[in-house]
Amino acid sequence: MTATHQLIRRRLTGTVFTYYRALHDVAPAEGRKLLLETPREAWAEGILSELERVHPDIRRLTTRLDIFRNGHAMRRPVPGSIWYGQRQKLADFFSRRITLAHADLSGFSLFEEALYRGVVAAERVIRWLNAQ
Repeated sequence: MTATHQLIRRRLTGTVFTYYRALHDVAPAEGRKLLLETPREAWAEGILSELERVHPDIRRLTTRLDIFRNGHAMRRPVPGSIWYGQRQKLADFFSRRITLAHADLSGFSLFEEALYRGVVAAERVIRWLNAQ
């Protein structure tokens, strides 16, 4: 993903790419071990090799490659964990004075869920205002 997409400048002398590799194919303990024990050079080579498939000149054009090894947990819901009692009550909550619009109403704190919940809340308010 390009990380310079919000810059206002018209002419860029270069760009910054952000690469994220989820370690979803290994157990969490093994993923943590990989993060801690795999040398920077191995990560850099793996990243460049993967990007090279779609951008053959990536090695020639790369002037700097920073590696940040961050553990980032993502929720993996099990059946019944998203729409159970309280969450469903909150998602269905209606009041003339307050409208809930939080990503956690979906069970995932993601930008896309926050956006969706904001749109749902706005639509509820519009429906309520039009009914007045």
